[in-house]
Amino acid sequence: MKSKDRLTIIEIINKSTDFLTSKGVENSKSEVEWILTSVLETSKFEIYLNHENLVPADKVDSIRNMVMKRGKRIPLQHILGNTMFCGTSIACDGRALVPRMETEQMVGQILDRFNESFDGHVVDLGTGTGAILLSLCNALEHSIGTGFDKSQNAIELARENLRGKICENRVCFELMDWNDLTPKTLGDSIHLVVSNPPYLTEHEWSDSMPEVWEHDPKSALVAEENGLADIFKVIEVSSILLVNGGLFVMEIGKGQAKKIEDQVKLFYSRFEFSKDLHGVRRFLWASKDSKFPWD
Repeated sequence: MKSKDRLTIIEIINKSTDFLTSKGVENSKSEVEWILTSVLETSKFEIYLNHENLVPADKVDSIRNMVMKRGKRIPLQHILGNTMFCGTSIACDGRALVPRMETEQMVGQILDRFNESFDGHVVDLGTGTGAILLSLCNALEHSIGTGFDKSQNAIELARENLRGKICENRVCFELMDWNDLTPKTLGDSIHLVVSNPPYLTEHEWSDSMPEVWEHDPKSALVAEENGLADIFKVIEVSSILLVNGGLFVMEIGKGQAKKIEDQVKLFYSRFEFSKDLHGVRRFLWASKDSKFPWD
């Protein structure tokens, strides 16, 4: 695809889709559509409505550059500079893990179970881009939130994402390792702790797609003890931080639910797992009380 060519929208879609497919990119047509809607500043509907329209040469250049980068397996979110997460625009780059669909499902399940009147303190352990905390506090308009991460780069990105959000005056992001957190650090009024900790094994990470092992921070993905070390630690830390009646929700890896049950029992009176859209037991829910807040 050359900028000097007089190309229509549909020609760009077809040529770019074929190119990305040849490079092993999954859902290549959908990703091309995202690139076009971004560059042309229009909707997918308008793209196909005007599919025979010629694209200006400068726009063709921009589309071509993005498609070439995607062909090198740079994540689409990094190329576009952002992604949508629970209806919120989240800036994305190599400083933090690109928010996943499963994580978005976890936030959706939390909001399904919480009343909009919730006015508690939400703590996000390993906040990354801040996507989880921002989405929760945007929706729960009476809540306050604190996100912690041991990566200075991630904290800077999360703070950038906070600017202009509905919850901007109710949320903060702080540099801190969760191993150093105590109730004295945060006070004694934490009502909800959420986390998406590293849970991949070294083998799973090395066997993942190039978008993951070349561009996502390894420290946000891989954990020792066969992927369980950080999960175990967050279970312990969260139980120390939460008030009685508080709730802990965490994303875990496929096949890990059974492996962490004994650890959860050491710190929580009640727990259960919910499934993601693929039927995987993906989310841990735990309370120090004998019942959950919604019981």
